[in-house]
Amino acid sequence: MKSWQSIIILGLMLSLLLTACEIFPSQQPTSIVSIEDNIEDENGNPIDKSSAPFKVRVRGTVSNAQGLYLYLVVDDGNAQWIQPGLGQNVEGDFEENVYLGIENDPDSLNKQYRIFAVVTDKEHRENEHLDRGRIKASSAEIDLFRKQ
Repeated sequence: MKSWQSIIILGLMLSLLLTACEIFPSQQPTSIVSIEDNIEDENGNPIDKSSAPFKVRVRGTVSNAQGLYLYLVVDDGNAQWIQPGLGQNVEGDFEENVYLGIENDPDSLNKQYRIFAVVTDKEHRENEHLDRGRIKASSAEIDLFRKQ
């Protein structure tokens, strides 16, 4: 076989291999995240969801998030805010505080907030807006009304 024929055959084989990789990409396990419905205050006492304080504690579970980032998010109706804590390579159970608005700001009172957790491939800083286009998994949302 002539060398140019070998090159063509090798090129075709490489092309088929690359096409197969695009059609059948390597499968990573799907990330799963959930948060518990029973929300507590910072002292561990159950709260009334219709009268939540500024700072609440959220518990949850995440799996298959290696190499990804886990964040708790608070949606105040205007934006979805990344909460401090958690971060990269969190696996299993987690617990973290979230903040409903600004502590002594009257505009943060008598307002509904939505809490949820996300797994994303993008690193965020605390109090940054969530980039929804990069979410790999999201928990159910919990609605709270802040009165305190």
